Amino acid sequence: MCDPLWKTRKIQSQMTLTTQGVNQDNEMMGRETPKRPPSSTFPVSLVLAGSMAVLVLSAVVLVLFIGLWTSQRNTIDLLNDRSELILGSIESDVRAYLNPAQAQVEFIRRRIATGQVDPEDHQRLSDLLSGSLAAAPQIEVMSYWHSDFRQLVVLNDSPGAAAQVLEIETDASETAQIKDARARKANGPFWDDIVFAPEVGISYVNLVQPIRKDGEYVGFLAVGVSLPELSKFVTEVGDLFDTNAFILYGRDRVLAHPLLTQPHPEQTIDNPVVALQRVGDIVLEEIWSGEPAELFDRAAKAGVNVVVMEVGDVEHVAIYRWINEFGSPPWAIGAWLVSDDADAELERLAFAAAAGLGIAILATLMAVWLGRRLSRPISLLARSATQIGALDLSHVRSLPGSRVRELNDQALAFNSMLAGLRWFETYVPRTLVTRLIQTGDATSLESQERILTVMFTDIVGFTAESERLPAGEIASLLNEHFALLGGCVDSEGGTIDKFIGDGLMAFWGAPDEQADTAVRACRAALKMVRAVEAENAKRAVNRQTPIRVRVGIHTGPVVVGNIGAPGRMNYTIVGDTVNSGQRLEALGKDLDRGDYVTILASDAVVSQAEDIDGTFEAAGSFQVKGRVREISVYRLLPATTVTE
Repeated sequence: MCDPLWKTRKIQSQMTLTTQGVNQDNEMMGRETPKRPPSSTFPVSLVLAGSMAVLVLSAVVLVLFIGLWTSQRNTIDLLNDRSELILGSIESDVRAYLNPAQAQVEFIRRRIATGQVDPEDHQRLSDLLSGSLAAAPQIEVMSYWHSDFRQLVVLNDSPGAAAQVLEIETDASETAQIKDARARKANGPFWDDIVFAPEVGISYVNLVQPIRKDGEYVGFLAVGVSLPELSKFVTEVGDLFDTNAFILYGRDRVLAHPLLTQPHPEQTIDNPVVALQRVGDIVLEEIWSGEPAELFDRAAKAGVNVVVMEVGDVEHVAIYRWINEFGSPPWAIGAWLVSDDADAELERLAFAAAAGLGIAILATLMAVWLGRRLSRPISLLARSATQIGALDLSHVRSLPGSRVRELNDQALAFNSMLAGLRWFETYVPRTLVTRLIQTGDATSLESQERILTVMFTDIVGFTAESERLPAGEIASLLNEHFALLGGCVDSEGGTIDKFIGDGLMAFWGAPDEQADTAVRACRAALKMVRAVEAENAKRAVNRQTPIRVRVGIHTGPVVVGNIGAPGRMNYTIVGDTVNSGQRLEALGKDLDRGDYVTILASDAVVSQAEDIDGTFEAAGSFQVKGRVREISVYRLLPATTVTE
């Protein structure tokens, strides 16, 4: 590639430029002189003593808070007890209000099942139903359905008045058929869907009891508790605790509420229960957007949900519990109240806690300040060490000094290490080292035989060109040229082995295992064509001589690994394949057709290179130095070839 005389002159000039190049690298990489340490430092023992003073202060505050915590726990227990008491009372009263309906339907079922009352005798049956209505005034309607959908209805819509008896010959509506089908499958009473009676404009909670006589299904009994009357009862219970009690039907409808003690105009057959947003309770509307209240863990274990809602700049508390025994969807029985009423006990602790809280905040701020002061250099060291681990030395900054003696010594030692690593970075291939680190396999460094693809490049006529250029321009030209070609190699996962004069040696297949080494090498060579063409276009604008390059590519077995003396090892490759690759590059001198880039590849490369943006053209078989047998050589051409 270059004559020996030129190599001697070049080595001498490069030795002269060493200091200049290093200085330029320092400026390019942002290196800086380690900062001067402070004139005086303090031992870490003194710093720890100050920290202990902070800890003692914290301990005093902790003792204060233990006393406050004990009082607070007592208050919290009282709040949990109150929540459970209010909700438990409302829930038990609602159950007591509805349970008589179950007792009455069971009584009627036994009378019919034992034959004491014949369901076909409507007179006796109506007397039985009327008596049950009188025994349970919360029940407003009872209806008996025969299996053929004949119906007997007993209605008591006015307290103290005589019950009305209606006989309906046939009511085979869809609702009746659904109830009948459910009753036939049921083994006992069940709470059915809420029903709306358009005749009176009232919705009813509906309990259904299947009736069987001698094991045969003969009909079912349905009783209804009106929602307005249920709302009146819930309102009275809530007033006992100065709360607004309610019953939700699922999440989006309201079954009972103080504002529903009269029939609601929006209740229909299709919508027998009023929607949550249509009741008119702006507090209850926000129940699902509220946040779970703190300090109510014990109540939560008992199934009591406590949420806090802010409505109109006023904080409210809602408590509720889901129950599933009254059918689907489940009911949520609960109540809401203004938060001030619930927080009265906690406010008694506020004054006593204020002083302790102030001291605690002050002690915490001191601890945070001192901790940050101590941890800052350590954190900076950790970040810098991480960057060094990633071989990103260009962004690592020197550590500042510290008045803590041990931290200051640490900064000095780190800065010295960083300066040394930056010198090593100049001469060690960072890309290769990064890959070796990423593999995490020490055996990958041991010498072993692999099938690799090797590439050699050389600048055509560089010897003559360099004789007329100053040494500085030669170094600049080579650096730019190697950066151009090295980028092509790196983009295809190649490893740059070394720079030899004005040439480059690279290989594929180590340290990373690559199944397509020939394809990668050919793609890199074609990228070199485009890169050199673009560079020559710039040189033409500046009236500079174009750069021409020869490239040789060969695939075959090599020995790859750490090779060298114990004090100076290189991760490199050796073998006949390497020599043949260099000979192919040199053969380009004889096969030069004036292209900016001449690429010659062996038949071993061609046989493995597929799906590349180029074509192979047979150049013939040639005897190269160091080989007995001839090598079949091919010229790799890009889609468009640019010549001088």
